[in-house]
Amino acid sequence: MGTGNFGKVCEIREFGTDRRLAAKFASADASRQAALHAEIQNELDIMGILSKSGHPNLTTLQGTLSENNVTYLLMDLGGPSLSSHLAAGKQFTPAQVASLMKQLISGIGYMRSHSIQHNDIRADNLLYDGNVLKICDFGRATKMGILLPTVVLNYMPPEVLSECRSNNLDMWSSACLMVELLLGEQLITRQQLNVNDNNHTPLSRGDRNQMIRRQIAKAAQRIEACAGKDAALLFRGMTKPMKSRITPEEALKSPFLAQRPATAV
Repeated sequence: MGTGNFGKVCEIREFGTDRRLAAKFASADASRQAALHAEIQNELDIMGILSKSGHPNLTTLQGTLSENNVTYLLMDLGGPSLSSHLAAGKQFTPAQVASLMKQLISGIGYMRSHSIQHNDIRADNLLYDGNVLKICDFGRATKMGILLPTVVLNYMPPEVLSECRSNNLDMWSSACLMVELLLGEQLITRQQLNVNDNNHTPLSRGDRNQMIRRQIAKAAQRIEACAGKDAALLFRGMTKPMKSRITPEEALKSPFLAQRPATAV
């Protein structure tokens, strides 16, 4: 089915019940065992907290198995990833994007109510079966405010790029996803940040922040043109500086998210 931060994911059937589950598993040589164990334990701890009462837009931990130095995380089965939909050329209408964003932000709000931040919101880690969206892969999730330098670069907010802690990183990443779904492109690319490019001098913090503000302004104009003013206002709210960035609870009040798609995606 795919790969996660530390392993592979496959579909299995539970013996006796024929229930279909997703099994995430990983193994490592002796030099990686300690690090792998820590990563697995973190995901188990996070999913254990979030799975107690459950949320329709989060994958739920159903159990674990260990055999021959391999740990299996058993989870409810979602649909294909959003990235696979996009790679197949799927185009989403504004109303369909509104439905997806509403489910995503609802899941983020639930995590936030448990002081948990996913830290890796992107199309690869969102499952969609044509009706329900589920956030998956909690390998990088942390308690709120912990500095996590391994966030995927294209989804990093300015405060993380400046090596500061972020309490609202997931909302910024959601805005990046909104651009992908509506406009078919990334809000900010690695090339624009001049990262690991020997032919360019890395941008200073001031120049980088100016570039990001320009990209936000351009994207907001295009979002308003294709999806309306309410969509652009939501996007701008999610890309504000950290201290004024809207929360999931505030975002869910957006009129844009009140839309309903005419047909299933």
